Amino acid sequence: MRPFINACALGLAAALAACTTSPSPEATEVPTESPTPDVTPTARVTASPTSDQTASPTASPTASPTGEGPLGDAEDCENEELGYEVDYPGDWWANARIEPDEDALTPIAACQYFAPAEVELQPNAGLPSGIAIRFDVPAEGVVLDGELLTEDEVTVDGHDARVVEREPTPSPGFVPEGSLVYQYIVTLDDGRELTAITDNILQDDSRYEESKAILDAMMETLELDD
Repeated sequence: MRPFINACALGLAAALAACTTSPSPEATEVPTESPTPDVTPTARVTASPTSDQTASPTASPTASPTGEGPLGDAEDCENEELGYEVDYPGDWWANARIEPDEDALTPIAACQYFAPAEVELQPNAGLPSGIAIRFDVPAEGVVLDGELLTEDEVTVDGHDARVVEREPTPSPGFVPEGSLVYQYIVTLDDGRELTAITDNILQDDSRYEESKAILDAMMETLELDD
């Protein structure tokens, strides 16, 4: 929270000195409550295969005629396994489907991970740094650990959902102290929960606020197949 406190201090000093205008601080990585979108659908990945797997995209990205807002000239992709289509920034990377070389490994569905630059994924391995936004339907349901900072009820493509920001429980080597997670939890028709997450753990802390805004915009375009 230090950038936020410093920004407030500078704003107060300027107001006392000039009494003319009040500076508008730029967005920082402070875990403030993000506006809750009334999410409605609009809404279909390409990427390069990793060295050991074969990537086969399930759909060709299609430019969306926006050009404005967090998504810019958006493209869309489809995740057939998890059952959704979603728009994402046109200058971002979205993963293609990855088929592992070994039968014992689990394929990676297309349109599940998003980042400003391409990230190399490996089946049944931990997530590499650089991923800004990720989607999942956990088999055991969504578990929210740590301290809950904000929680709001929203609607995503006609489904009940929550959007939360939390400070997860630290885990040495994995989750640094003071980490932040911004997360949607959407209840599907069959009772499972779809989650969409951004955090300052897998990506640089300076990108966190921007990724929150992008995730909000993406969820406005989400179309569920259930």
